[in-house]
Amino acid sequence: MSDGLLSVSLPSALVDRALAFRRAHAGATPGALSVEDVQELAELLTQAFATVGIQATVVGGSALTLQLPVLTPSNDLDIVLEEPRSGRAPRTELVAAIMQGLGFTKEPGRHWSIGGCFVEFPGGSIEEPFDLIGAPEATLRVLSVEAMLVQRLVSYQGTGATAHGIQAALIIRAMGDRLDMSRFKPLALKEGIGRHYNAVRALALGTPAVALDEPTLRDLYWALKPIRVTAAEAVATVTPTRVRPETPAPPALPDADVVPPPLSD
Repeated sequence: MSDGLLSVSLPSALVDRALAFRRAHAGATPGALSVEDVQELAELLTQAFATVGIQATVVGGSALTLQLPVLTPSNDLDIVLEEPRSGRAPRTELVAAIMQGLGFTKEPGRHWSIGGCFVEFPGGSIEEPFDLIGAPEATLRVLSVEAMLVQRLVSYQGTGATAHGIQAALIIRAMGDRLDMSRFKPLALKEGIGRHYNAVRALALGTPAVALDEPTLRDLYWALKPIRVTAAEAVATVTPTRVRPETPAPPALPDADVVPPPLSD
């Protein structure tokens, strides 16, 4: 090709599908993607990269959109691309050939756009639990709710990112006792987020109801700063809320933020 890209032959059905998506979204103002938009883009890219042996996993806010549609929509589609055997990211030239072959436009950084909708390819590989969702002919590999909850709590604990604290609370509230503790607990204990999980859990499932807003999560973050303060003590400085025994809820964890040492042989 004259621009130096690799030549990749994509199935005409996929190219036509991407063209139809671009036409349907022509002139749209960039913003939150609907569940249908995330689903369509994820299916399109999963199938396109599968034609060259690349595995795609939906992560980030767009994974939450697919797993828990009741939560706030994502502003873009986040997909991790990797070679299944090696776990390495595909060559930049190959990604560009696929994306341009589908009619996407390159944007600054790791973003591509089509019809006002944005896609980002964050780096790294996927080791956390994931789920296979969707119809048999259009199965998507999506990061698990449990892994995403851990990620948001790690961010909230480490940086005080209130948006991620709010998302963690909303995940807990939406999942209740459906949260898979066999997946969540090992990841949470490894990251040492016990106190922050317990505190955010109390806010999410407490009574009387607490506003899950930035001021509340900011106050809770600072209340948890002293390592000797328990989750219950931190929550008590922010609100009198408590978790009702009858509330369908995932269990609390050991109230610690210290990563346990590796087991000896």
